[in-house]
Amino acid sequence: MMMRQWGFFLPLRTYNLVLDIYGKAGDLATMEAVYQEILQAGLYPNKITMNTMLYAYGKACKFAKMDDFFYSVNVTPDITTYNTLIDAYSRMGYVKEMEMHFKNMLEAGYTPNLKTYNALFSS
Repeated sequence: MMMRQWGFFLPLRTYNLVLDIYGKAGDLATMEAVYQEILQAGLYPNKITMNTMLYAYGKACKFAKMDDFFYSVNVTPDITTYNTLIDAYSRMGYVKEMEMHFKNMLEAGYTPNLKTYNALFSS
C-alpha cells in the first residue's frame, strides 16, 4: 500500500479491511505485506487483525503459518479465534489439533456455541 509513502496514515480498522480483502482473495503474500505495514506504522494488531489472518491461513490450508501467527501475535484469543482454528483443522480432518484448540477454548472460559459445534461435528 502506497498510502504511507504519500503521507496518509490509515487507522487499524482500514488495514483490517484490506487484510480481509487480500485474505479472502487468497493473496497471502500481499496480506502479509499489509500486516508488516501495520507493524511498521506502529499500530498494534487486535482481535480482528488476528482472526482475519488466521481465517485466511486456514482457508488456504497454511497450517504452519496459521500456528506461527497465532502463537506470535500478542493478542488474547476470543471465541471467534478458537472457532476459526477449530474449523480450519476440522475441514482437513486434523482431529488432534482441533481437539487441542477446543480444550484451550474451554480452559480459557469460553462456552462452545453453534459455530463451535458445527466445526467439531463436520470433521
